[in-house]
Amino acid sequence: MKQDNTICICGDFKVTVNPQVDIDSYHLPRIDDIFVRLSGRRHFNVLDLKQAYLQMELEEDSQKYMVVNLPKGRYQYQRLSYGIASAPAIWQQTMNQVLQGTAGVQCYLTDIIITGRTTEEHFPILDSVLRRLQEYGLTALYLSMGPLNHPKRIKPSPSSSYGLGAVLFHGMMDGLEWPIAYASRTLTRIE
Repeated sequence: MKQDNTICICGDFKVTVNPQVDIDSYHLPRIDDIFVRLSGRRHFNVLDLKQAYLQMELEEDSQKYMVVNLPKGRYQYQRLSYGIASAPAIWQQTMNQVLQGTAGVQCYLTDIIITGRTTEEHFPILDSVLRRLQEYGLTALYLSMGPLNHPKRIKPSPSSSYGLGAVLFHGMMDGLEWPIAYASRTLTRIE
């Protein structure tokens, strides 16, 4: 049971499916590559892809292997599940294809970082990403937005009614600041 009283079914596939899977070796983006791609940008949004892997349908041949035994019977997954060894690589590769050619955008697993040098540059990029997500039938939660020029090392991001976000920066000797970590979480109903 999750905090919002919904049920989350999780399978433990380490002894069933994962040993039988040819694990996809698509590489996740390196942090240095993300910094280069997003350098010089001052405005950003972070979109959290809601139940990310579960938005991806499994091929019919794969569904028969994705079965969990529950007290009320067996449940066959029809969508990619957390716990499958190759799920992160499959998801990352798919998202890179969805967002291909969009400047100032970087997807890292279930988060999409959208950046712009100015507000005028930023919002058309955000609009483009949202249109692409809609085109592919993907749903995202809006987490945070803000300029990257706050004077402290941990930079708060104004939040939406759904979540909070922050960026940890490293100050360079030349006065530039580089993001080194991002944090976000969804607010509970009480918060």
